[in-house]
Amino acid sequence: MYGPFSNILCTLHNKPITRIQTGKEINSAERLLCSLCKGQGDSIEQLQLTLDQLQQLFKDSHLNYKNFQSQLQSLKIELEKMINQLFLYIQNVIQQSEFEITKLIRYIKYQEFGQEFTLEDLRKIVELVYNSDIKNSVIYKTTQQLKEIQSNYRNQFIQLFEMLIKLIKGDSSNKQERPNMIPKPQNHIPKKLFEIKKEYETSMVQAAIFNQTGNLLFQGQYPFCNYKNLEILQIDENLEFKPQSIIDYNNNNVDVQVTALAINDKCNQLFVGYQNGLISLYENVGNGWNQKDQQYQHQDQVTTLIVDFSNTELFSGGKDNFIKSYTFKQGLKICNKMKSFRQELQEFQLNKESKYLLVLIENQLQIFNNNKELSDFQQIILENEEKITCLSQGNRQIYVGSNLGNIYIYQQQKIESEFKYIAFSKLMQNSLISIKYCEATKIFLTLFEDQVILYQINSSGKLDSLQQINGKFELSAIHNNQNYSKIILFSMSNNKAYIYKRTNQVQY
Repeated sequence: MYGPFSNILCTLHNKPITRIQTGKEINSAERLLCSLCKGQGDSIEQLQLTLDQLQQLFKDSHLNYKNFQSQLQSLKIELEKMINQLFLYIQNVIQQSEFEITKLIRYIKYQEFGQEFTLEDLRKIVELVYNSDIKNSVIYKTTQQLKEIQSNYRNQFIQLFEMLIKLIKGDSSNKQERPNMIPKPQNHIPKKLFEIKKEYETSMVQAAIFNQTGNLLFQGQYPFCNYKNLEILQIDENLEFKPQSIIDYNNNNVDVQVTALAINDKCNQLFVGYQNGLISLYENVGNGWNQKDQQYQHQDQVTTLIVDFSNTELFSGGKDNFIKSYTFKQGLKICNKMKSFRQELQEFQLNKESKYLLVLIENQLQIFNNNKELSDFQQIILENEEKITCLSQGNRQIYVGSNLGNIYIYQQQKIESEFKYIAFSKLMQNSLISIKYCEATKIFLTLFEDQVILYQINSSGKLDSLQQINGKFELSAIHNNQNYSKIILFSMSNNKAYIYKRTNQVQY
């Protein structure tokens, strides 16, 4: 007898095993029989056939676990990369703070180090102790920076754990869940302005804009896995992407998140803001973009970049609560026009005529003249403790969204006159996160916590609901021209973007 088990001998007769007893409640050692043993049983060949069947059964599972092991190794590499970036970021925050932690401890232990202090050290200690504005104190700023670290990287670790969960569930689970990831309009809406045409995977996108023709998408995000921090995508009629090349002469920021974007009307100059306060200028050369200049202009994250409508001036805003302006004919050149704020700078916009800066500070709207001094023009505060959360503008009007789901419309009747309240619309009970207004079609895109709703202004100045898209989105990008043809909604929870195109049946 020859076979894979022929070397295994019966302990009683020292003969090869030939049969296996199959009855229940038999000791495993007593199941194995040789040719001299008494008892009935299946042949050893039957065991081999059963094992062959099991081999085929477990073959796919074995491959799945091998793939899982490979994916887990990739996840480990990404996790190590993220942890390294976290430490680098923390080091950078400490270096950029006006009072390093180590120096602060040294000052507090004055009895130990007092003999080494200079006049400058004493001035800093006095400033620390007697500074009446707590938000300008070193301790407050250091605490805020640490909170910022936690906020920025918490989402990234959530993404990593979600990737791990998907690996454990396997492909079949993902296929079952996938239909629920695509947000769809509610059934009761008779017509749809926009239909979903494409979805694609992304990193954590924080800034996205179209060019005027809508055939280029500029996307700023966290550099994660195969995603670069800046992507410039050419879009054809079938919504297929073709990346354009980006040449960085100084690549110190390839691992830093892009947080703000702006482009001029000719679409040949791109401005990029980063998490570390840097601003870069790129110029278009054929199907590529070359870096022409970069400067550190903010002590913290760049939150907003705006090019004025004459394409001669750039405005930037940051989490350091500064607004600055620049010319950019030959590189970035900072102007004397700038503004700092004691309170948190939430958002700012430039009105279409470039006459006013609309600045949202601690849920109040401050309007400044766009002159050298950025002088005060008007202040808008809502009543009954209602807070302004977002804004948009057009047609010499300002649209203010609130934490109670309301939109207030203010209009400037005459040049140089103040903006007067003219209309009010109750949209939802939930807080408005953002408003984007298309002047050509009078359509609003409003973003709430769990849905996006499109509205249009009627003849009485009220807002009529046109379409509702359910889903949790953090950011939107609009091809904002006469046709208002494309919308992209970004979901960080799904790590995906959804492209909606305008349907031909809708008439404006």
